[in-house]
Amino acid sequence: MLLPEDIRQNLAEQFTFAVERMVQATTTRDAPNQLYYFSAFYSELNRTFNRHWDPELALLHLVLHDTHNKIITRVSQQGAGVSPQIGVPVALLEELTRQAVKLTALFHEDEVNVLELHAIETRISELAYVCTGNGFYLFQRGLIKI
Repeated sequence: MLLPEDIRQNLAEQFTFAVERMVQATTTRDAPNQLYYFSAFYSELNRTFNRHWDPELALLHLVLHDTHNKIITRVSQQGAGVSPQIGVPVALLEELTRQAVKLTALFHEDEVNVLELHAIETRISELAYVCTGNGFYLFQRGLIKI
């Protein structure tokens, strides 16, 4: 995916800031801060659309936004004692950060590799699915690996 240079550089810069904070939050197991900075990814894409439209970026935005919503909902429900049998594995947030690091690296290249982007989107959406009832069940059965 070829993006205008200023758009790609801005996304790389914003993603770098967010992912550095995610890594810090991961090391201290601070899920709320980790998710807060993860939200910067889809938020920055949303702002980008006002300057440049790209359907691949729209797909990435949807995956990131949905993932954030699923994880934050599960974290909130867990804290409120709703569906306590469905948790958010610590490894899930660590893997989310690893994928965010990979995603950030893609935007530091002159051209974003769409195949790698889709692989990252697929993995991130799989992590989101673990935060659903059936997804957590599949995780417990070992069908979804983190």
